[in-house]
Amino acid sequence: MTMYAFKRQPIFNLISYSFFIVLLLSLTQCSDDSEQELDHSQLNVQNERLDLKLANTIIQEDNLDKTSRRGSASRTLNTINAALRCSGFNSTLFSGTKTIFAPTDAAFAALGLDEDNVCDELDAATLRAILSYHTVDSHVERNDRGCVEMLDGSITFLTTIGRFGVAINNQSVGTIYNQRSRNYDLNVFMVSSVLEVPTGNIVETIASDKELSFLSDAISAFPELQAALSDESSQVTIFAPTDRAMRRFLVRNGSGSVDRLVDRLGSQVVAQVLSYHVVDDCVSVSSLSEGDDITSIQGAQFEFSNFRNEIRDESGQVSRFDEEDILASNGIIHKIQTVLSPALEISEAGLNVRRTTNDPASVKESILNTFANIDAIGVPAQISHSSNAASVGLELNATELVYFGNPRLGTPIMQANQQAGIDLPQKYLIYTDDEGDTRIAYNDISYIQARHGISDDVPTLATMRGALNNFASMQSTRSPGPITGTAERGEGLIDKISNNSLEDTYNNLVNVITNNPNLRIILELDHQANGARVGLDLRPTRLIVFGNPNLGTPLMQNQQSVGIDLPQKFLVWEDESGAVHISYNDPFYLQSRHGITGNENILNTISGALNALSNVGGGL
Repeated sequence: MTMYAFKRQPIFNLISYSFFIVLLLSLTQCSDDSEQELDHSQLNVQNERLDLKLANTIIQEDNLDKTSRRGSASRTLNTINAALRCSGFNSTLFSGTKTIFAPTDAAFAALGLDEDNVCDELDAATLRAILSYHTVDSHVERNDRGCVEMLDGSITFLTTIGRFGVAINNQSVGTIYNQRSRNYDLNVFMVSSVLEVPTGNIVETIASDKELSFLSDAISAFPELQAALSDESSQVTIFAPTDRAMRRFLVRNGSGSVDRLVDRLGSQVVAQVLSYHVVDDCVSVSSLSEGDDITSIQGAQFEFSNFRNEIRDESGQVSRFDEEDILASNGIIHKIQTVLSPALEISEAGLNVRRTTNDPASVKESILNTFANIDAIGVPAQISHSSNAASVGLELNATELVYFGNPRLGTPIMQANQQAGIDLPQKYLIYTDDEGDTRIAYNDISYIQARHGISDDVPTLATMRGALNNFASMQSTRSPGPITGTAERGEGLIDKISNNSLEDTYNNLVNVITNNPNLRIILELDHQANGARVGLDLRPTRLIVFGNPNLGTPLMQNQQSVGIDLPQKFLVWEDESGAVHISYNDPFYLQSRHGITGNENILNTISGALNALSNVGGGL
């Protein structure tokens, strides 16, 4: 750092040595009276000015040679000082800790403005708006990079130019110095241009760009994404595929327009692809380093290469930049030459699935700890499928199941259709697949609605949907993949009418399962009693969960997701006419739902056992 030495005329040329001594003594005698002290900080704010001659510290010198510096308009700040005075902005600037990116006289001259005409050409309000966009309510340092929020709430970004130079919004910074007094501490970056205030947010900026018309149409088709990109209170970045890139993507997917693409791939898939291009932060390319991973709001990452000036998505596809660092009022747009593709967890089984970087044991523990702090949620059972497999000498990757529920949410669903009790309470399946990735899965609300004919009128559906997503999101930064497979109403359910009362039917089932040495009851749950506990009426509805790991494990070895439907279940319930039903899942439906291959003998054995047990329970 170079300390700037103030240049003064030698006082001995003005007064005699003896007079100087007298003067010095008189000043010393008055030094206790603070009101008589002469201090720069006590001057009226109107007299404050930006001036390199007032620098306490010069932080960075410009690159001009000494001859060029003298009187150079790139080193003087007369025009901005005039603007500060006539706009009244000096009272804002010269107070507290701030930074100003101060356009030099040469910068204003490029716009036809100087200290004599700036206050005539621009009114006070316009000048204050311009100056607010050049000011930060804190210190910005020479080595800071990335996005900076200005006093007016808009965004600028600092980048490196050349080897060590600084630029703001791609406009070069020359000299940087600190100017301070008792009432203020100001970092001054002298800039080569008057910064242009962004006039639109990201959505508006994209809409006005002729090379981003397809992307603009795609964003407008998804109101939530559009709202996120329009939010002026947040900072976001979008890696924006150009029209040329979007056309290639549409053709590759057999579509000629965004609407046809949504019809072909489904709105969830398209929404996932678009959100993969958005980052919940202000990211300028110059702030990135070789190999940096960038996390999108979709949850997946892509990698930046500074050496090749490109990004690589999860599929290994590479995209180069077309244009970088386009500034909007709430963030930055980077035009790219390819549509990025995340690795989507597309579920055809009605499961909401997402990857997590944590191991299954940690995920399970975290979920249980969360539920332990919520009085409304109960955990009636925890099942370790992998431990049960080991107990009979079989191997299975870590596979854990947690039953949990809140009768205030589940009972209204069963009031609409008691058979929904076969899929309630809700469950989280946590497992490690053959590639070593950990996943957390649950039955999506859309699946339960479709399978049991539950309309959107049931008031607790939205709350349950939000809770399931929130708890899962605590374990994973990834968004769930598109859910492309649900169920027809009643699909996969076998229902028998019992010849016995509900009590006898239930007790018969419990006894026949208990007396079978190959079977074990894991859970008995009285949905009616749980509803009554929170003041909700429900006809008699009871659940028995039981299983045999010798039969269930091979199915999970083939497709682990079937663990969400295992062990087997019997739902015993009484309808409005008093008839008693025994409902259970058809094993061959589970084969279809989860894509199980082979295992026909096991499926036939399970099917026969369930048929025989239910016949005993119902006296059939």
